Amino acid sequence: VLEALGSCMNNKYSEGYPGQRYYGGTEHVDELERLCQKRALEAFGLDADKWGVNVQPYSGSPANFAIYTAVVEPHGRI
Repeated sequence: VLEALGSCMNNKYSEGYPGQRYYGGTEHVDELERLCQKRALEAFGLDADKWGVNVQPYSGSPANFAIYTAVVEPHGRI
């Protein structure tokens, strides 16, 4: 947990889209988001020239829920 909290991704405000953020210093966030978009297209066998993918969560709560459901087994506790 402490290692994750020390990550350059922690507490980084990254509003906007890759390469068009409202704040600077988001190069690593842009790189990660582009990788997620690429992998989402590949997972569904979609052509990047025909399809776009938005991998941004609506807000922090859905983002947290996605992580919790990915790492906690059913009936598990945090």
